[in-house]
Amino acid sequence: MKRMKKFALIGILIIILVLGLSCSAVPNGIQGLFASKTPTPTNTATSTPTPTITPTPTKTPLPPVSLNSCVFLEYCPQAISVYDLAKSPVTQDYVNIIEVPVNQPVQLIQDWTTIDQYYLNDSLPNIKWVFSVDGQDY
Repeated sequence: MKRMKKFALIGILIIILVLGLSCSAVPNGIQGLFASKTPTPTNTATSTPTPTITPTPTKTPLPPVSLNSCVFLEYCPQAISVYDLAKSPVTQDYVNIIEVPVNQPVQLIQDWTTIDQYYLNDSLPNIKWVFSVDGQDY
């Protein structure tokens, strides 16, 4: 009879153990010992879209200014008079701003007349003629 009680007790313990493990009533400390049915998340690298750097547009630099001497307009037929490019009449004693296309030759005439060489030499220190392109004096 003792043997029978022993087998019954072992059987009951096995049934309780199986039922206890299959139920969710198992304490949290014990639940972590066995593999769960739902997968556990792990830290994995995922690709995310990143912004690309778009270069900012830059202005195309203008070609350098080229100054050529042309004494007579007949020698430079492609050049137009700077007065034709003025938006308003060109006046003396005033800063005249004229926009010149970069691909257009322009004729600019400037002279200073005196009675003789003596007066020219006397006047030259007082003459100031300013010709500038984009802030660069020539």
